Amino acid sequence: MQQRELGKSGLHISTIGLGSWAIGGWMWGGQDDAASEAAIHAAVDHGVNWIDTAPIYGGGHSETVVGRALRSLPASRRPLVFTKFGVGADPSVSTRTAGLAEVSAECGASLRRLGVDHISSYSAEQLAAWRATGVRLHSLQALYSILRPAAKSTVIPWCAEHATEAIAYSPLFRGLLRAARTKTTRGRVSRGTSRPSAKSPNWATGAA
Repeated sequence: MQQRELGKSGLHISTIGLGSWAIGGWMWGGQDDAASEAAIHAAVDHGVNWIDTAPIYGGGHSETVVGRALRSLPASRRPLVFTKFGVGADPSVSTRTAGLAEVSAECGASLRRLGVDHISSYSAEQLAAWRATGVRLHSLQALYSILRPAAKSTVIPWCAEHATEAIAYSPLFRGLLRAARTKTTRGRVSRGTSRPSAKSPNWATGAA
């Protein structure tokens, strides 16, 4: 699979990544963890070399499942791990933090759930949280699909100008745009929510 550099980070990622929001189960009606791990392995088999997750995805459950899948792979085949900070792991609590102590605590908790000694890309869930850190921005996630194209004319030009990688989340619009639809799932459409959106000439997609 084609790979591109992630901003100026020195990391080279496949143009398609695996988003793991649904793996957390929250908002998605529950998931089969074994099937989720199998999906991660299948993605790696097809050339995907990065997985995107976050503490807020199922209160940390997504990170835990991703960690199990990583540990069952040989070290040489393990994909890069992207996770986030700034909103905590409890979806019932409104949290917006970017102080050193809070970010350090979130990072430590993510490392434990993932079972790794480092995180390949650590991103802020909110731009305000990133600004508070004072570090360089290498990538920015954008809600982007044929049904939600607003990112194309908003922050996308900003990212192109500032050598920042854009990662599209929900390019399949939470499953609506997937090829196979059943009678049960047909018509079950979730409304996307807006987030800061961006795209640069180096475009990567988190399939979800």
